[in-house]
Amino acid sequence: MDIFAKCYEPSLATELQEKGVYPYFRALQSRQDVEVMMEGKRRIMLGSNNYLGLTTDPEVIEAGVRTMEQYGTGCSGSRFLNGTLQLHLELEEALAGFLRKEEVITFGTGFQSNVGIISALVGRHDYVICDRENHASIYAGCQMSYGKMLRYRHSDMEDLEKQLARVPEQNGALILLGVKVRENALILNKPLKELCGADAPYHIVAIKRGDETLIPHGNHSLIAGDVVYFMTTPDYIDIIRDAAGKEDYPEVGHLFVMGGSSTAVHLVNHMPDHMHAKILESNATRALQLNEVVKNNHTLILHGDGRDLSLLEEEGVRKAQAFVALTQHSEQNILACLAAKRLGVRKTVAMVENTDYISMAESLDIGTIINKKTFAADHIYRMMLRADITTVKSLTVANADVAEFQTPAKALVTRRPVKDLGLPDSVTLGGLVRNGKGVLINGNTVIEPGDTVVAFCLAGGIKKLERFFK
Repeated sequence: MDIFAKCYEPSLATELQEKGVYPYFRALQSRQDVEVMMEGKRRIMLGSNNYLGLTTDPEVIEAGVRTMEQYGTGCSGSRFLNGTLQLHLELEEALAGFLRKEEVITFGTGFQSNVGIISALVGRHDYVICDRENHASIYAGCQMSYGKMLRYRHSDMEDLEKQLARVPEQNGALILLGVKVRENALILNKPLKELCGADAPYHIVAIKRGDETLIPHGNHSLIAGDVVYFMTTPDYIDIIRDAAGKEDYPEVGHLFVMGGSSTAVHLVNHMPDHMHAKILESNATRALQLNEVVKNNHTLILHGDGRDLSLLEEEGVRKAQAFVALTQHSEQNILACLAAKRLGVRKTVAMVENTDYISMAESLDIGTIINKKTFAADHIYRMMLRADITTVKSLTVANADVAEFQTPAKALVTRRPVKDLGLPDSVTLGGLVRNGKGVLINGNTVIEPGDTVVAFCLAGGIKKLERFFK
């Protein structure tokens, strides 16, 4: 379909123009004032934002003439580069004094101020609760940020409560990262007791080396190719990325998804506003259905095979930062990720339903592996445990589980420091959340009632740990 076709088709705008009642782009034939000349007639101006009448004030006009004679008619550059004039600084200093503020920054328009300020203030782990009727500049600022925007119906306090309830109370308090360390990693061949001291920004809770999963101790060290599981807080993710030799990996802005499954639909409908996606679906009927169920305006649906290198090239996969293969066929997903890697995509994710293929996918350096059967097993296993466990996650690559334990009063785990608890060798406590704040656990940590504790356990370790949280 020609995207420009709409420019030539009949529309309400052309109909209003033909009737002479189109309200926009009416040309003024005089300067902005309480009365203006329009279409050769005197008209009362009711739409201007010249509230103080400064556009026609003689002193302001005279000052404007002097300024243009000194500085010319424009800045000829952005404020960041060569567009800041001494006048800008003098104006901002005067405004700061008038408003009794430390500093002031000015924008050319109100729209620009909202875009610039909101996109700078809202971070990756922040939420913005936004009235649906807010100005477009507020929406633009939210969309340019890395945060999550939730919208509620205009002035509807009940809907506002619903959106507020969607914000996690402990949003990002603790994060578990599984990273394959590269040859250039800064943390190789050093004892963990040197890397993970009491004040370290992360805790290494497990290491997958070949077919073996290790719960590490102070004398263990890392080697290239290890899949290392770090427990940390959101502020230190970049430090871990640099330490693992991945400092040059770009932020994901463009994403390719192979397969239009329900998982793919959920992924694109919930991805951040700064991301754009293309879904490649080989079934023509399903591709048409996707246009109905995909609600994200930043997603393009394409009918084609995600393993077709020429199609991937044509659609610009080399500019993508991530490729996700979500068909029902494990082999196709693995092959597609390999093809994407070959074309320069740095991050790949494959859904591998056949567990026999998981080790092979890992050896081929497929970045992330998803297996829905392990997700189902997580839920079943949690129902069989007696302690208050809110979450159990099986790590597909490592033969291990991650569990969140709620700490009741008088629990065994609260009676002495972690180093003196006599925990099983197959278990390590990575971190805890106390009053909404993430805290990394070390040997001297004393766990308190009400803490949410994140534990990393080798197969069967959760059952052994259960008695400490009763």
